Amino acid sequence: MGQAGGGRDYGLFLNYMLKRVYDLKERREVTFPVLHHIDEAQDLFNGSKQFASAIGNVLSEGVRKGRSRQIAFTIAVQSAAQIPDDILNNLNSRIIHRHNRASEAQRALEKAADAQISMTKNFGPGEALVDLFGASAVVNARMRVSPFQLTTEELLQQREQQAASQSQRQHRASQTR
Repeated sequence: MGQAGGGRDYGLFLNYMLKRVYDLKERREVTFPVLHHIDEAQDLFNGSKQFASAIGNVLSEGVRKGRSRQIAFTIAVQSAAQIPDDILNNLNSRIIHRHNRASEAQRALEKAADAQISMTKNFGPGEALVDLFGASAVVNARMRVSPFQLTTEELLQQREQQAASQSQRQHRASQTR
């Protein structure tokens, strides 16, 4: 569902799914919590102004009203700047991975300290700043490396990435002393 039509096909399908799930929850035909995962969401907002506004309104309403119906959302984009303000303001939890522009990371994580925001430029795989709903602070999180390896090449790549990441952390630590 790439760039074809500026995300139009993706947006039309998403619009249908959001309304259908909300209706099912409203009629209590679905009683379990629902999670909508929207990957490459920037495709929705890169179309014509009219389309981007329409799908933005639908998504914003879904995020806002969904909480009362146990409908949650994850919205994945390449940059925090690609999420419209009315949607961003209704997201309870945020996970920010590597960001080259500190201003964009700051916009997404207003509670984060400047030192935390500046770290996002150097994040490696699996590193993120995390602001969970109800938390009193933003934390720097790092995922553990999976114990499962598919190929020797992947294992070697992972070791090189870990070494580079550790070297960067040591360098940052020495600069703050």
